[in-house]
Amino acid sequence: VKNSLRLANKHGLKTLSMPAISAGIFGFPKDRCARIILNTITDFFRHHPDTSLEQVRVCLYDQPTLQAFVEAFEAMEQAPQG
Repeated sequence: VKNSLRLANKHGLKTLSMPAISAGIFGFPKDRCARIILNTITDFFRHHPDTSLEQVRVCLYDQPTLQAFVEAFEAMEQAPQG
C-alpha cells in the first residue's frame, strides 16, 4: 500500500484505486487488513501534505470486507488525535 501511494505521488496521479490486498483468497483477516490499509493511507497523507493524490479508493468485493472497513474507519474517527 505504501509503495503504491509513493509511486502514484511520484507520477503526479490524483486518484489511486487498489484492492483490499490479501483479504480475499489469501485469507488475511479482514479487520486487520482494513486497519493496516486505512492507517497506511492516513499516515501517507499526514507525512505528505503536498501530495498530488486527492483521492484513494479501496475496492471491496463483498459485504464482510466492506463491514470490516466501515468498522475500522469508525474506530479511527473515534480515536484521539495526536
